[in-house]
Amino acid sequence: MSILTQTKPNYNVEILSGAPREISPCIWLGFIEAKDVFEITKSFSDDIEKTIFFLRNNNCVISNTQEVKNFLEKHAGIIKYLFEAPNIVFKYFGQSALSLDLIFDLDVEDAEGELVLTIETNLDAKSAHKKMNKIDENWLMKIIDKDMNFFNLNLKFI
Repeated sequence: MSILTQTKPNYNVEILSGAPREISPCIWLGFIEAKDVFEITKSFSDDIEKTIFFLRNNNCVISNTQEVKNFLEKHAGIIKYLFEAPNIVFKYFGQSALSLDLIFDLDVEDAEGELVLTIETNLDAKSAHKKMNKIDENWLMKIIDKDMNFFNLNLKFI
């Protein structure tokens, strides 16, 4: 009997939300059965939902949620960095309020837009920009992913 036709138990795997999810062991072994294709594509949508949930639970307001979700479907490389971003920001700025917005350059026709994570701060401009430069040097500039061309950080002084 081949490995793909054997009856295989499912294993519980903890996902970021903490909810258990069953994964066929053939995915772990690198084999994909037809019934698992749906799980894999569903998992991608779940990753976007988990990202939105995670950001909201980390003091981030997302004003245009559906547009952000649609954008992340096209630029999935950004997703893993959105999970890192709050901790990086909090390391330098403390528990700052965050907002995630999809913005467009009105001068560029058919622009895809850019995802911008805005950090609210009450620091003076010099100190805030110094901290932002540290984030750029220690994290953002080290990321080599074509999708990161569509992501940026911004400061909002309060």
